[in-house]
Amino acid sequence: MPEPFARPPPPRPPFRWGPGALHALFALGLVILLFAVINAAVPVADPRRFGEGVGRFSLFIGLGTLGVSWLAQTGRRLAALLVGALLLAVVLAVVGMVLGLAR
Repeated sequence: MPEPFARPPPPRPPFRWGPGALHALFALGLVILLFAVINAAVPVADPRRFGEGVGRFSLFIGLGTLGVSWLAQTGRRLAALLVGALLLAVVLAVVGMVLGLAR
């Protein structure tokens, strides 16, 4: 039988856009820098298309990192860790594919 005067769960901490945007911009900058180094080290067939792809991919990673920041700031730390690990795995997989195609 439920208690009539049970305490409600504590409220989740609020999401702050400032740190979330910084996290997203940091990840976006790292991905762009990583692929700029790859572009300088390994010749690509069409640099324009490569840059456009890097821009789209960086936007995807930046938005994903904003989501990770939201999860972490609102108390969902395990989910944030898992999604962050997934994003890192996606970045490493794409880097591996780019380097594999460059051979």
